[in-house]
Amino acid sequence: MLPLSPSPSIIQSTFQGSQASRLSHLPPPCSEFPLERYSPNKPLEVRGFLELATKYQADRLWDYIVRNLVADWPQWLPGWDALEREYSSEANELAEHLDENEIVDVEDSYPEPASAIRIATDFDIPEILPAAFYALSQL
Repeated sequence: MLPLSPSPSIIQSTFQGSQASRLSHLPPPCSEFPLERYSPNKPLEVRGFLELATKYQADRLWDYIVRNLVADWPQWLPGWDALEREYSSEANELAEHLDENEIVDVEDSYPEPASAIRIATDFDIPEILPAAFYALSQL
């Protein structure tokens, strides 16, 4: 949370005519926001964004990130079954274009359940937990 009065660690300036504050602390590691659905590393990639959104009470950003994460984890078994059919279809299509000696692990494109469980517990996102535990039980 930002302090109400300026402190030595906050430098006041302007940016394009608006008041801006430079914060002297290091932000958590953030890279480009992952928009790809079902990215296996998405929970790890959005952690820094969630930390910033939580710290500075950026509710709209936090809601956007959570909606994006929750969309990767179907809430009902029929949704999960549809997702597995989609992966199976993609795997079969990929197998048709590979040589006999080539090996591709299709599971590398699945959402990774352990990191999803961790981020769900760290940031209180319970909607992810049932599907993530279900996916973890199938490994």
